[in-house]
Amino acid sequence: MEIKYRTFLLLAFSYLALPVAVFFFGFLKIGWAILFSVALIAAAFFMVRDSSEKRKIRVSPALLIGTAVFCLFWAFFAGMGEFTWTTADHTVRAAALNDLVNYDWPVFFDLSKQSNPAVLRELGGETVAFTYYFTFWMVPSLIGKIFGITAARAALGIWGALGLFILILGLFFTQKKASVSAIVICFLFGGLDILPDVYQQCFTDIGVSWEGWNNQLYIHGNLYQTMNVFHQCIAGWIATVLLFTADNRKNIGTVGSVIFCYSPWATIGAIPVAFYELLRKREGVKRTSGILSYGNLAVPVIILSVFGTFYTANIGATGDKGFIWEFIPDIRSLIPAYLLLVIIEFGIWALVVYKDEKKNGLYWVCLITLLIFPVYKMTEANDLLMRGTMVPMFVFTIFLLSKTDNVIGKVKKDRKISDVFTLGFLSLLFLMAFIPFMLMTTIVDGTICLWSGSDRTTRPKDEIVSFGDIRNEEFVDVTKRQFYVYDHEDKLFYRIFGRGQE
Repeated sequence: MEIKYRTFLLLAFSYLALPVAVFFFGFLKIGWAILFSVALIAAAFFMVRDSSEKRKIRVSPALLIGTAVFCLFWAFFAGMGEFTWTTADHTVRAAALNDLVNYDWPVFFDLSKQSNPAVLRELGGETVAFTYYFTFWMVPSLIGKIFGITAARAALGIWGALGLFILILGLFFTQKKASVSAIVICFLFGGLDILPDVYQQCFTDIGVSWEGWNNQLYIHGNLYQTMNVFHQCIAGWIATVLLFTADNRKNIGTVGSVIFCYSPWATIGAIPVAFYELLRKREGVKRTSGILSYGNLAVPVIILSVFGTFYTANIGATGDKGFIWEFIPDIRSLIPAYLLLVIIEFGIWALVVYKDEKKNGLYWVCLITLLIFPVYKMTEANDLLMRGTMVPMFVFTIFLLSKTDNVIGKVKKDRKISDVFTLGFLSLLFLMAFIPFMLMTTIVDGTICLWSGSDRTTRPKDEIVSFGDIRNEEFVDVTKRQFYVYDHEDKLFYRIFGRGQE
């Protein structure tokens, strides 16, 4: 069957825009909600209208069904919906969904209603607003308001799977063909973290975290990103594919800015990519043609105004920040840490695809971006590096997919592995797959223990439960810093766009 690029484009942008529209109607004054939602509909119309009518790919029904099943599997075992073993990050992920379902929109918390006495003593009795980049939860939480929290959790898993399915369709278009390799590379892509992990386990007594072995400096692979920050990465990756496949520059601003609704961190890394796509030379088109378009002006202004004021209502969420040498002051430790990050996480792939992509300006934009990002740290966990690199790293996912298809095509043609490079390339893919394999082993084992009842430890989803009634006092500080807005009546968002407490 044939799938037109216009069909994919409408599906992908609708997936990104629908939760934003739900946020508008749930959190903004009704006049702004209607105006901005109409603006998004207009953006979708112009985006589809301005795209090529001729681009399409052929996909077998079997591959489509297989992709859908795999995406459900991926979303389920990544923890979307909390039905399986999850990482510690789900302490706040689960609480966010609970509160979006159980509280009226906009969400406000009366801190005097905390049931844990230790939490109550710490927080006092003020009323605070809830702020966070929770756009990804808007559609599942709306379903939850109608059918309950279990339905919301199931809807979250399905919504995440749908996003992954759209993402893989987009990868088909980046390669101009459908292939199983798109699914495999998307799932497995990451650094060669297995190498420092093995070294640490064999020769040191340093505690090992599979994708956090490099103190202060680490980038997570695709699977681990979905396990921790699915609400940021799925939308960011879809937007990356839309930027990568854009056949004109009229809507680059719309696509680039919509990432901001889901992740301010990913947006920072998307800016160089979006500007490159906006300014790059296109055959037969003037370099300035289409820049001053509706999609590049109106939509970015709306999104940045609304979500910029919403996020900055809480200015304490960034936590620790400063140049990396302030956190690793010993130059003898800093330089090896930086070099290992570069080599292990993306440098090896930059070398592998260099011959094919060296004349591609996007290759250099992403490589330079990745080299610069480790210089500055933001938040205790260094979200600027971990999450800010999502877009350029996913561009390298696309580059590696192209290389993989070329190598596989050569092997099929020769019917053997005929050279050292091919053998080395396949060996690198094998090493890359180790961490996702171990992560899946951990998830499956943890889930079996969870379902059988042999794991009696407190699950991450039960640590906080609600930011309006925190169960475990250990999470008070992080909640105050990241999710509460004090004196919200004085904040620009609530004075201009947002509805107040009713």
